[in-house]
Amino acid sequence: MTERSVKTTLAGLTAVGSFLASQLTSYTDELIVVAGAAAVTFLGLWWSENKDMVADEIEDAIEDATGVEVEVDNALEKVADSISEIVEETLDAVDQGDGEVLLSDALEEAIEEEVQEETGLEIDINLLTLAELKDLCRAQGLKVSGKKAELVARLQEALSREEE
Repeated sequence: MTERSVKTTLAGLTAVGSFLASQLTSYTDELIVVAGAAAVTFLGLWWSENKDMVADEIEDAIEDATGVEVEVDNALEKVADSISEIVEETLDAVDQGDGEVLLSDALEEAIEEEVQEETGLEIDINLLTLAELKDLCRAQGLKVSGKKAELVARLQEALSREEE
């Protein structure tokens, strides 16, 4: 291949790449939703095949650390159900919005609704800072490390245990 044909080929590939990038940019939310749905499907399949093993490992770790025998199957099922509901509500909101609903907004709303449904508490995740979430975790005797979503999930689980 001559130098000129290599440059022409590279120029053509660059043009095609630029065109594809411009097209993908206009479908970013849709691509994220499709990728998220695929990931959730994969995780759901993995979970259905491995939930007993995960529960056993968690139970063993707790027993080794504390000497207390616990059963976490029901708690894990409840968390998995809540996650499924959050994902379904998020995807439905984005789908019904015909491109007008941001994925992040739909996700936040679904989380807030699930927390309220499971705990009876109304929260606005945007209003709670990471520091406030950490304070709430401390007050409940929970770990304070992690991202905002992890702290919210930890608080949700603790509050649902209190209701039982």
